[in-house]
Amino acid sequence: MELNKIKQNSIIIELDRPRRIIFNLNALAELEEVYDTFQGAVEKIQKGSFSAIRALLYAGLKEDDPEITLDTAGSLVDLGNLEGIVSRLTKALESALPDQPKNQPGNRESKKGT
Repeated sequence: MELNKIKQNSIIIELDRPRRIIFNLNALAELEEVYDTFQGAVEKIQKGSFSAIRALLYAGLKEDDPEITLDTAGSLVDLGNLEGIVSRLTKALESALPDQPKNQPGNRESKKGT
């Protein structure tokens, strides 16, 4: 991942109040510190790890609310809103990462017509 291409977009998510999720370099580093690599965090999230989802929410909310704790972030989620929160987190994360060239291996666009 090219660090100079990280975008600082924000996504509004409705929790206890409207909050902004921002995945900047600090948020990505926070995840990397917990999971050794950013890819490790993504793999845990894809497997449905509750602790990884909580860590992702915490990292994404920290820029908007520097006083938030990991426990507070976790208390904003219940089984009724979990799926919607994961969807918003995924959208926020995807919007922050650099765009992949269309012909890069693994990109869905490169597999059209096969």
